[in-house]
Amino acid sequence: MKIVLRIICILFILFLLKDCMGLFYLRISHLSNDNLEWIKNAELDGVFTSNIGKIARSKIRGRYINNKTNPFYISSAGNYYYKANAGYEYVIEFEGKEMPGRFAISKPLDNDSVVFTACLNRFCTLDGNHKYTTYQTLTSQRMTINGVTFQNCICCDTINCGYGDYFKYDSIDNRIDKFIINKRFGLIYFRFKNGDEFFRKFKSK
Repeated sequence: MKIVLRIICILFILFLLKDCMGLFYLRISHLSNDNLEWIKNAELDGVFTSNIGKIARSKIRGRYINNKTNPFYISSAGNYYYKANAGYEYVIEFEGKEMPGRFAISKPLDNDSVVFTACLNRFCTLDGNHKYTTYQTLTSQRMTINGVTFQNCICCDTINCGYGDYFKYDSIDNRIDKFIINKRFGLIYFRFKNGDEFFRKFKSK
């Protein structure tokens, strides 16, 4: 009888801890090593030359990976669901100014797809109404840029991206209307709204 009471007390304490502090995730998603290659292996520092001879430089500002495999945790937040995510931030230095950029991926809980979000100088992946920044299904493709063919590219243009309601009427210098993210190199191409195109330089060229 004492053993039964002891077990009941332990279970009661565990349930209290779960409600007050969190104890384990009911559902958890996970990014594969192949998924994480978009983030941890991307060579983000680079030089870009434009179609009219201008120079821009990209520099990484940081990376993060949140990809737990252990469902147990202690937290005052009491969150019972864990969605794996990873990303990086960078800047483009151009004519004395910095244009912020970021790229992130996440694994939803309810399907097997991987989703992404990307921004360059506030030109971001948007929802169906082109109002708010959102995640979209990650579907890569092969692309030829300035005579060089790249595998595993994501094209961000006016079809899936834009300036949301927050920035639509802001005086943003050098508005973007297209950029391309590559799995290995990160940003490899971007274009201003005025038509100026910038191509990533590589040692092999």
